[in-house]
Parts: sequence; structure tokens; C-alpha cells
Amino acid sequence: MQSSPSLATAAADLLLGATCPGCGTPSRTVCPTCLRELVPAPRVVLDDPVPIVSGGSHAGTLREVVIAWKEHGRRGLTPVLGHLAASAALELVEAAPAISLVPVPTSRRSRRARGADVVAALATATARLLTDLDVDCATRGLLHMRRQTRDQADLGARERAANLSGAYLASAPRTAPGPRRAVVVLDDVVTTGATLAEAVRALRAAGHPVLGAVTVCSRD
Repeated sequence: MQSSPSLATAAADLLLGATCPGCGTPSRTVCPTCLRELVPAPRVVLDDPVPIVSGGSHAGTLREVVIAWKEHGRRGLTPVLGHLAASAALELVEAAPAISLVPVPTSRRSRRARGADVVAALATATARLLTDLDVDCATRGLLHMRRQTRDQADLGARERAANLSGAYLASAPRTAPGPRRAVVVLDDVVTTGATLAEAVRALRAAGHPVLGAVTVCSRD
């Protein structure tokens, strides 16, 4: 006899502490009530050096979901956040027949702390959703760390820009028949835009046409 979903969730809560990151009720992911608060609201939050589109604001339930996913190992939340990133990407893709979704690189420090490259996983989930919507989208790890950077949590806009200046290196475009794919850079959260600006600089320096950037949410 199979357990009902409610019994399975309750058992998971007792054994693993599985709760909704938004409200704390027993759930293996975001509960239906909190999920209704995560309706995508894509908007351009910055337009320099490229349009940067976010799927929502880093506040309320979405903020709690991002923290649980990024800092507390709740990898099962990746598809939920990918949905918001995909909604942001849809605001850009009409300008290109095919895109490469390029995640910003993760430092060794962050990868060790989180046990995974969560932004790369987010890019994969986002690309899968876009493909399901008939968008010609491929994920490519074109960006790499040239040098290690400081933790940016307590840095201001100018300090972030200086911290990231020249930190990324991009692989050269592949030589292949047909039109070159436009690049869309992906990150989870945008604050000042310094990380995405450095990513765009590195990609353009390598010869990639950068269409824009997308994030799950923005800190207003």
C-alpha cells in the first residue's frame, strides 16, 4: 500500500526537517500557497552594458526560497527558480533565433561551501524550460575564473566593480556552420550589476555577441 502525499510529506518533515522555505509548513518544496506568491513579473532592472531582466524582486517569499536554495542546500528548489529565470529570458529571446545560456562562474570558495555549482544547475533547469517552450536554447559554460575574488556580501557598488574587474575569462567562439548563437548571461540575483557587467566584458572580448542577461530576482 502506498502512502498518500500528505503522509509522505509529514514523514519527510519528521525525518529530514522538510518544510516550505516560504512559510515553514511541512513540504518537500514550496507549498501551493507560497507558490502562488512566486508568479513571474519579469522587468528590465538595468540596461548597461546590456539589458538585464529579472523574474522578480528579492523580497518576501522569493527571498526566502533563494536563501534556502543557495545557502541551505535545498537543490529541489532549482526548477522553481528556473521558472522565474526562464520568464526573464523570454523577454529577450524574440531578438534572436537561437541563444546560448551562459551561467556566471562560481568561485572555488562558493562551490566548496555549497557543495555544488548552483548557478550552473539553475542554467540547466532554465534552458530545459525554454526548450519546452520551443526556444532554441543551449547551455554553455563559456566563462571561467581568471583569479579569485573577495566575498561581495558587504561590498558597495564601487568595491564590487573593482573586486570583479578582469576576474573572468571567456572561451573563444566555436567555428561552426550557420548563424552564431546570441549569448544570454544568467545569474541568480542581481544587486549592482557588477558581476554581469564583468561577464559581458569577458564574453565580448572573446568575440561573443551578447544579447542580454537574466536573473531570478533583483535587489531593489
